[in-house]
Amino acid sequence: MNKKLCLILISICSLSIGSVSAQWIVEQSPSGDNLKAITFTGNNTGWIVGDNGTILSKKENQWRNYQTPTTNNLNGIFMINEREGWAVGDRGTIIHFNGKSWENIESPVKNNLYSVSFNDAENGIAVGANGVILKYENRRWKSVGRKIQGNLYTTSLNSDAIWIGGGLECVNFPLMKIQNDQSGKVANSIKLPATITGLAMINPEEGWAVGSPSTIMHFDGNNWNKADLDFSYPSLRSVFFSNGNNGITAGYSGTVLIYSGGNWTFEKTTTGNNLNGTSIAGNSYYAVGDKGTIITKQMDPVNYSVLRANPQNKLSNLGIFPNPSDEIINFSLPLDNNFSTFTASVSSSSGQVLFQNEFQSGNGGLPYQIATRYLSNGLYILKVNLGTKTYSSKFIIKH
Repeated sequence: MNKKLCLILISICSLSIGSVSAQWIVEQSPSGDNLKAITFTGNNTGWIVGDNGTILSKKENQWRNYQTPTTNNLNGIFMINEREGWAVGDRGTIIHFNGKSWENIESPVKNNLYSVSFNDAENGIAVGANGVILKYENRRWKSVGRKIQGNLYTTSLNSDAIWIGGGLECVNFPLMKIQNDQSGKVANSIKLPATITGLAMINPEEGWAVGSPSTIMHFDGNNWNKADLDFSYPSLRSVFFSNGNNGITAGYSGTVLIYSGGNWTFEKTTTGNNLNGTSIAGNSYYAVGDKGTIITKQMDPVNYSVLRANPQNKLSNLGIFPNPSDEIINFSLPLDNNFSTFTASVSSSSGQVLFQNEFQSGNGGLPYQIATRYLSNGLYILKVNLGTKTYSSKFIIKH
Protein backbone atom coordinates (compact mmCIF):
# COMPACT_ATOMS: atom_id res chain seq x y z
CA MET A 1 0.00 0.00 0.00
CA ASN A 2 2.78 2.41 0.93
CA LYS A 3 4.60 1.72 -2.33
CA LYS A 4 1.40 2.34 -4.34
CA LEU A 5 0.72 5.53 -2.39
CA CYS A 6 4.23 6.80 -3.14
CA LEU A 7 3.77 6.09 -6.84
CA ILE A 8 0.47 7.96 -6.84
CA LEU A 9 2.01 10.95 -5.06
CA ILE A 10 4.95 11.01 -7.48
CA SER A 11 2.53 10.93 -10.42
CA ILE A 12 0.48 13.78 -8.97
CA CYS A 13 3.60 15.89 -8.37
CA SER A 14 4.81 15.22 -11.90
CA LEU A 15 1.48 16.28 -13.35
CA SER A 16 1.43 19.42 -11.21
CA ILE A 17 4.90 20.47 -12.30
CA GLY A 18 4.02 19.90 -15.95
CA SER A 19 0.79 21.86 -15.76
CA VAL A 20 2.37 24.92 -14.10
CA SER A 21 4.59 25.58 -17.12
CA ALA A 22 1.52 25.56 -19.37
CA GLN A 23 -0.51 28.04 -17.30
CA TRP A 24 -0.81 31.80 -17.50
CA ILE A 25 1.28 33.35 -14.74
CA VAL A 26 0.72 36.80 -13.23
CA GLU A 27 4.04 38.64 -13.15
CA GLN A 28 4.77 41.08 -10.35
CA SER A 29 3.99 44.62 -11.48
CA PRO A 30 5.43 47.74 -9.81
CA SER A 31 2.46 49.79 -11.04
CA GLY A 32 -1.27 49.72 -10.38
CA ASP A 33 -2.07 51.98 -13.34
CA ASN A 34 -3.75 50.69 -16.47
CA LEU A 35 -1.08 49.31 -18.80
CA LYS A 36 -1.67 49.96 -22.51
CA ALA A 37 1.14 48.47 -24.61
CA ILE A 38 4.12 46.10 -24.35
CA THR A 39 7.13 45.40 -26.58
CA PHE A 40 10.43 43.52 -26.41
CA THR A 41 13.93 44.12 -27.77
CA GLY A 42 15.20 40.76 -26.51
CA ASN A 43 13.83 37.56 -24.99
CA ASN A 44 14.03 39.07 -21.51
CA THR A 45 14.34 42.80 -22.21
CA GLY A 46 11.09 44.68 -22.62
CA TRP A 47 9.07 47.85 -22.13
CA ILE A 48 5.51 48.61 -21.01
CA VAL A 49 3.70 51.96 -21.11
CA GLY A 50 0.45 53.01 -19.46
CA ASP A 51 -1.67 55.63 -17.75
CA ASN A 52 -0.21 58.58 -15.82
CA GLY A 53 3.03 58.39 -17.80
CA THR A 54 3.84 54.88 -16.57
CA ILE A 55 6.96 53.35 -18.12
CA LEU A 56 8.11 49.90 -17.01
CA SER A 57 11.38 48.25 -18.06
CA LYS A 58 12.24 44.57 -17.74
CA LYS A 59 15.77 43.35 -17.19
CA GLU A 60 16.99 40.30 -15.29
CA ASN A 61 13.47 38.85 -15.00
CA GLN A 62 12.00 41.80 -13.12
CA TRP A 63 9.77 44.70 -14.15
CA ARG A 64 10.82 48.06 -12.73
CA ASN A 65 9.51 51.60 -12.94
CA TYR A 66 11.53 53.71 -15.37
CA GLN A 67 11.87 57.48 -15.04
CA THR A 68 9.21 59.16 -17.17
CA PRO A 69 9.15 62.70 -18.61
CA THR A 70 5.33 62.94 -18.62
CA THR A 71 2.25 62.40 -16.47
CA ASN A 72 -0.03 62.04 -19.50
CA ASN A 73 -1.43 58.61 -20.34
CA LEU A 74 0.84 56.67 -22.70
CA ASN A 75 -1.00 54.45 -25.20
CA GLY A 76 1.50 53.03 -27.70
CA ILE A 77 5.18 52.14 -27.93
CA PHE A 78 7.59 51.00 -30.67
CA MET A 79 11.25 50.10 -30.08
CA ILE A 80 13.48 50.33 -33.16
CA ASN A 81 16.27 48.60 -31.25
CA GLU A 82 17.48 48.40 -27.65
CA ARG A 83 18.93 51.91 -27.88
CA GLU A 84 16.09 53.80 -29.55
CA GLY A 85 12.33 53.85 -29.32
CA TRP A 86 9.17 55.97 -29.31
CA ALA A 87 5.98 56.17 -27.27
CA VAL A 88 2.83 58.26 -27.76
CA GLY A 89 -0.07 59.26 -25.56
CA ASP A 90 -2.81 61.67 -24.61
CA ARG A 91 -2.73 65.39 -25.44
CA GLY A 92 -0.36 64.81 -28.35
CA THR A 93 2.37 63.36 -26.13
CA ILE A 94 5.43 62.06 -27.99
CA ILE A 95 8.45 60.77 -26.09
CA HIS A 96 11.73 59.36 -27.42
CA PHE A 97 14.21 56.91 -25.88
CA ASN A 98 17.81 57.88 -26.67
CA GLY A 99 19.49 54.83 -25.18
CA LYS A 100 19.73 56.30 -21.68
CA SER A 101 16.51 58.15 -20.92
CA TRP A 102 13.07 59.06 -22.24
CA GLU A 103 12.62 62.67 -23.36
CA ASN A 104 9.68 64.80 -24.49
CA ILE A 105 9.56 65.62 -28.19
CA GLU A 106 7.65 68.56 -29.65
CA SER A 107 4.31 67.46 -31.07
CA PRO A 108 2.40 69.25 -33.84
CA VAL A 109 -1.00 68.28 -32.31
CA LYS A 110 -2.86 68.22 -28.99
CA ASN A 111 -5.07 65.26 -29.92
CA ASN A 112 -4.73 61.97 -28.07
CA LEU A 113 -2.30 59.66 -29.88
CA TYR A 114 -2.94 55.91 -29.69
CA SER A 115 -0.40 54.04 -31.83
CA VAL A 116 3.08 54.46 -33.28
CA SER A 117 5.09 52.39 -35.78
CA PHE A 118 8.47 52.73 -37.50
CA ASN A 119 9.93 51.21 -40.64
CA ASP A 120 13.45 52.34 -39.68
CA ALA A 121 15.04 55.02 -37.51
CA GLU A 122 14.19 57.75 -40.03
CA ASN A 123 10.61 56.89 -40.97
CA GLY A 124 7.68 56.61 -38.57
CA ILE A 125 3.92 57.04 -38.28
CA ALA A 126 1.63 57.90 -35.36
CA VAL A 127 -2.18 58.05 -35.32
CA GLY A 128 -4.81 59.34 -32.92
CA ALA A 129 -8.15 60.92 -32.15
CA ASN A 130 -10.20 62.84 -34.74
CA GLY A 131 -8.39 61.34 -37.70
CA VAL A 132 -4.90 62.57 -36.75
CA ILE A 133 -2.00 61.12 -38.75
CA LEU A 134 1.58 62.17 -38.01
CA LYS A 135 4.66 61.23 -40.03
CA TYR A 136 8.24 61.30 -38.80
CA GLU A 137 10.63 62.42 -41.54
CA ASN A 138 13.81 64.47 -41.56
CA ARG A 139 13.98 64.11 -37.78
CA ARG A 140 10.71 65.85 -37.01
CA TRP A 141 7.04 65.00 -36.66
CA LYS A 142 4.56 66.67 -38.99
CA SER A 143 0.82 66.40 -39.43
CA VAL A 144 -0.54 64.79 -42.58
CA GLY A 145 -3.38 66.89 -43.96
CA ARG A 146 -6.12 64.29 -44.31
CA LYS A 147 -9.71 64.74 -43.13
CA ILE A 148 -10.97 61.49 -41.61
CA GLN A 149 -14.14 61.12 -39.57
CA GLY A 150 -13.20 58.75 -36.82
CA ASN A 151 -10.54 57.94 -34.25
CA LEU A 152 -7.44 56.11 -35.46
CA TYR A 153 -6.45 53.50 -32.89
CA THR A 154 -3.77 51.42 -34.57
CA THR A 155 -1.16 51.58 -37.34
CA SER A 156 1.49 49.39 -38.95
CA LEU A 157 4.24 50.77 -41.18
CA ASN A 158 6.48 48.94 -43.63
CA SER A 159 8.57 50.03 -46.60
CA ASP A 160 5.65 49.63 -49.02
CA ALA A 161 2.60 50.98 -47.23
CA ILE A 162 0.95 52.24 -44.06
CA TRP A 163 -2.05 50.35 -42.68
CA ILE A 164 -4.39 52.20 -40.30
CA GLY A 165 -7.45 51.03 -38.41
CA GLY A 166 -9.97 52.79 -36.19
CA GLY A 167 -13.59 53.66 -35.74
CA LEU A 168 -16.25 55.91 -34.29
CA GLU A 169 -19.58 55.16 -32.68
CA CYS A 170 -22.29 54.73 -35.33
CA VAL A 171 -19.70 55.00 -38.11
CA ASN A 172 -18.41 52.01 -40.10
CA PHE A 173 -14.76 52.99 -40.25
CA PRO A 174 -12.48 51.41 -42.84
CA LEU A 175 -9.16 49.71 -42.62
CA MET A 176 -6.99 51.93 -44.80
CA LYS A 177 -3.81 51.29 -46.73
CA ILE A 178 -1.89 54.47 -47.52
CA GLN A 179 1.10 54.55 -49.86
CA ASN A 180 4.31 55.24 -47.97
CA ASP A 181 5.49 58.06 -50.23
CA GLN A 182 5.05 61.79 -50.71
CA SER A 183 1.59 61.39 -52.22
CA GLY A 184 0.11 59.59 -49.19
CA LYS A 185 -2.54 58.24 -51.56
CA VAL A 186 -5.14 55.83 -50.16
CA ALA A 187 -4.38 52.59 -52.00
CA ASN A 188 -7.01 50.46 -50.32
CA SER A 189 -10.01 51.10 -48.08
CA ILE A 190 -12.24 48.41 -46.57
CA LYS A 191 -15.41 49.39 -44.70
CA LEU A 192 -16.19 47.14 -41.76
CA PRO A 193 -19.07 47.10 -39.27
CA ALA A 194 -16.47 47.19 -36.50
CA THR A 195 -13.96 49.35 -34.66
CA ILE A 196 -10.41 48.18 -35.32
CA THR A 197 -8.10 48.59 -32.32
CA GLY A 198 -5.20 46.24 -33.16
CA LEU A 199 -3.14 45.56 -36.29
CA ALA A 200 -0.31 43.11 -36.98
CA MET A 201 1.05 43.19 -40.54
CA ILE A 202 3.40 40.23 -40.80
CA ASN A 203 4.52 41.33 -44.27
CA PRO A 204 2.86 43.07 -47.27
CA GLU A 205 1.07 39.84 -48.17
CA GLU A 206 -0.39 38.90 -44.79
CA GLY A 207 -1.80 40.59 -41.72
CA TRP A 208 -4.34 40.45 -38.92
CA ALA A 209 -6.71 43.03 -37.42
CA VAL A 210 -8.86 42.83 -34.27
CA GLY A 211 -11.48 44.97 -32.59
CA SER A 212 -15.07 45.25 -31.48
CA PRO A 213 -17.62 43.85 -31.57
CA SER A 214 -15.77 40.49 -31.37
CA THR A 215 -13.74 40.94 -34.56
CA ILE A 216 -10.73 39.08 -36.00
CA MET A 217 -9.85 39.87 -39.63
CA HIS A 218 -7.21 38.19 -41.83
CA PHE A 219 -5.49 39.78 -44.84
CA ASP A 220 -4.32 37.33 -47.53
CA GLY A 221 -2.56 39.84 -49.77
CA ASN A 222 -5.70 40.85 -51.63
CA ASN A 223 -8.69 40.87 -49.28
CA TRP A 224 -9.62 41.18 -45.61
CA ASN A 225 -11.88 38.36 -44.40
CA LYS A 226 -13.37 37.73 -40.98
CA ALA A 227 -11.89 34.69 -39.24
CA ASP A 228 -14.43 31.90 -38.91
CA LEU A 229 -14.04 30.56 -35.37
CA ASP A 230 -16.13 27.80 -33.80
CA PHE A 231 -16.36 29.56 -30.43
CA SER A 232 -17.53 32.96 -29.20
CA TYR A 233 -15.20 35.55 -27.69
CA PRO A 234 -15.44 39.12 -26.32
CA SER A 235 -14.18 42.20 -28.13
CA LEU A 236 -10.42 42.45 -28.61
CA ARG A 237 -7.98 45.33 -28.18
CA SER A 238 -4.55 44.17 -29.35
CA VAL A 239 -2.89 41.62 -31.65
CA PHE A 240 0.76 40.63 -32.16
CA PHE A 241 2.52 38.11 -34.42
CA SER A 242 6.18 37.11 -34.09
CA ASN A 243 5.91 35.38 -37.49
CA GLY A 244 3.22 33.98 -39.74
CA ASN A 245 2.63 30.98 -37.49
CA ASN A 246 2.64 32.37 -33.96
CA GLY A 247 0.33 35.11 -32.71
CA ILE A 248 -1.66 36.40 -29.75
CA THR A 249 -4.69 38.64 -29.34
CA ALA A 250 -6.27 39.90 -26.12
CA GLY A 251 -9.14 42.06 -24.95
CA TYR A 252 -12.02 42.45 -22.52
CA SER A 253 -12.41 40.51 -19.27
CA GLY A 254 -9.02 38.82 -19.47
CA THR A 255 -9.66 37.33 -22.92
CA VAL A 256 -6.64 35.79 -24.68
CA LEU A 257 -6.57 33.86 -27.96
CA ILE A 258 -3.43 32.15 -29.30
CA TYR A 259 -2.72 31.50 -33.00
CA SER A 260 -0.57 28.44 -33.75
CA GLY A 261 -0.52 25.83 -36.50
CA GLY A 262 -3.08 27.75 -38.56
CA ASN A 263 -5.75 27.95 -35.84
CA TRP A 264 -6.95 30.28 -33.07
CA THR A 265 -7.54 28.74 -29.63
CA PHE A 266 -9.22 30.28 -26.58
CA GLU A 267 -7.00 30.49 -23.47
CA LYS A 268 -8.02 30.28 -19.82
CA THR A 269 -6.22 33.12 -18.05
CA THR A 270 -5.80 34.07 -14.42
CA THR A 271 -7.34 37.56 -14.64
CA GLY A 272 -10.68 39.16 -15.33
CA ASN A 273 -9.18 42.59 -16.01
CA ASN A 274 -9.34 44.09 -19.49
CA LEU A 275 -6.17 43.39 -21.50
CA ASN A 276 -4.88 46.19 -23.74
CA GLY A 277 -1.49 45.11 -25.14
CA THR A 278 0.19 41.93 -26.39
CA SER A 279 3.65 40.75 -27.41
CA ILE A 280 5.80 37.64 -27.91
CA ALA A 281 9.41 37.27 -26.77
CA GLY A 282 10.97 33.99 -27.85
CA ASN A 283 8.57 31.32 -26.53
CA SER A 284 7.01 33.67 -23.95
CA TYR A 285 3.59 35.15 -24.72
CA TYR A 286 2.58 38.34 -22.89
CA ALA A 287 -0.54 40.43 -22.29
CA VAL A 288 -0.89 43.59 -20.19
CA GLY A 289 -3.97 45.42 -18.99
CA ASP A 290 -5.91 47.36 -16.40
CA LYS A 291 -4.79 47.75 -12.77
CA GLY A 292 -1.16 46.94 -13.60
CA THR A 293 -1.94 43.46 -14.96
CA ILE A 294 0.97 41.57 -16.58
CA ILE A 295 0.40 37.92 -17.53
CA THR A 296 2.69 35.52 -19.39
CA LYS A 297 2.75 31.94 -20.64
CA GLN A 298 5.48 29.72 -22.07
CA MET A 299 4.42 28.20 -25.40
CA ASP A 300 5.99 25.45 -27.47
CA PRO A 301 7.17 26.55 -30.95
CA VAL A 302 5.22 25.40 -34.01
CA ASN A 303 5.95 21.76 -34.85
CA TYR A 304 6.99 21.93 -38.49
CA SER A 305 6.94 18.17 -38.93
CA VAL A 306 3.22 18.26 -38.04
CA LEU A 307 2.64 21.09 -40.50
CA ARG A 308 4.35 19.11 -43.22
CA ALA A 309 2.19 16.07 -42.52
CA ASN A 310 -0.99 18.20 -42.56
CA PRO A 311 -1.11 20.28 -45.75
CA GLN A 312 -4.28 22.07 -44.61
CA ASN A 313 -2.04 23.99 -42.17
CA LYS A 314 -0.08 25.70 -44.93
CA LEU A 315 2.42 28.43 -44.16
CA SER A 316 1.05 31.21 -46.33
CA ASN A 317 4.05 33.50 -45.78
CA LEU A 318 7.47 33.71 -44.14
CA GLY A 319 7.76 32.46 -40.59
CA ILE A 320 10.83 33.74 -38.72
CA PHE A 321 11.89 32.29 -35.37
CA PRO A 322 13.26 32.91 -32.87
CA ASN A 323 12.40 36.60 -32.94
CA PRO A 324 14.24 38.36 -31.34
CA SER A 325 17.23 36.27 -32.40
CA ASP A 326 20.88 35.88 -31.44
CA GLU A 327 23.11 33.58 -33.53
CA ILE A 328 20.66 32.32 -36.19
CA ILE A 329 17.24 32.92 -37.67
CA ASN A 330 15.06 30.17 -39.07
CA PHE A 331 12.56 30.91 -41.81
CA SER A 332 10.01 28.90 -43.78
CA LEU A 333 8.49 29.15 -47.24
CA PRO A 334 4.90 28.47 -48.27
CA LEU A 335 4.39 24.71 -48.51
CA ASP A 336 2.99 24.95 -52.03
CA ASN A 337 5.89 26.80 -53.66
CA ASN A 338 7.07 25.26 -56.96
CA PHE A 339 10.59 26.70 -57.20
CA SER A 340 13.73 24.61 -57.08
CA THR A 341 15.83 27.59 -55.98
CA PHE A 342 15.11 30.95 -54.40
CA THR A 343 17.02 34.02 -53.23
CA ALA A 344 16.96 35.34 -49.66
CA SER A 345 18.47 38.60 -48.44
CA VAL A 346 18.86 40.40 -45.12
CA SER A 347 18.79 44.21 -45.05
CA SER A 348 19.35 46.77 -42.33
CA SER A 349 16.50 49.04 -41.24
CA SER A 350 17.92 51.70 -43.57
CA GLY A 351 17.69 49.34 -46.57
CA GLN A 352 21.36 48.34 -46.94
CA VAL A 353 21.66 44.71 -48.12
CA LEU A 354 23.95 42.86 -45.69
CA PHE A 355 23.44 39.26 -46.87
CA GLN A 356 22.17 37.63 -50.04
CA ASN A 357 22.31 33.98 -51.03
CA GLU A 358 20.62 31.41 -53.25
CA PHE A 359 18.94 28.48 -51.50
CA GLN A 360 17.80 25.10 -52.76
CA SER A 361 14.06 24.64 -52.24
CA GLY A 362 12.25 21.37 -51.70
CA ASN A 363 12.12 20.81 -47.94
CA GLY A 364 8.37 21.33 -47.83
CA GLY A 365 8.06 24.25 -45.46
CA LEU A 366 10.70 23.13 -42.97
CA PRO A 367 13.03 25.88 -41.72
CA TYR A 368 16.02 27.32 -43.55
CA GLN A 369 18.74 28.99 -41.50
CA ILE A 370 20.82 32.16 -41.78
CA ALA A 371 23.67 32.95 -39.38
CA THR A 372 23.14 36.28 -37.61
CA ARG A 373 25.90 36.24 -35.01
CA TYR A 374 27.81 38.87 -37.01
CA LEU A 375 24.90 41.34 -37.03
CA SER A 376 24.69 44.15 -34.49
CA ASN A 377 21.67 44.52 -32.22
CA GLY A 378 18.76 46.14 -34.04
CA LEU A 379 15.91 45.80 -36.52
CA TYR A 380 16.42 43.93 -39.83
CA ILE A 381 14.35 42.82 -42.82
CA LEU A 382 14.39 39.37 -44.43
CA LYS A 383 13.25 39.25 -48.06
CA VAL A 384 12.66 36.10 -50.12
CA ASN A 385 12.08 36.19 -53.88
CA LEU A 386 9.88 33.42 -55.27
CA GLY A 387 9.35 34.03 -58.97
CA THR A 388 7.14 37.09 -59.30
CA LYS A 389 6.36 37.23 -55.56
CA THR A 390 8.49 38.78 -52.83
CA TYR A 391 7.89 37.97 -49.18
CA SER A 392 9.37 40.05 -46.38
CA SER A 393 9.33 40.01 -42.58
CA LYS A 394 11.04 42.08 -39.91
CA PHE A 395 13.12 40.57 -37.15
CA ILE A 396 15.23 41.82 -34.26
CA ILE A 397 18.79 40.85 -33.31
CA LYS A 398 19.57 40.85 -29.60
CA HIS A 399 22.91 39.44 -28.46
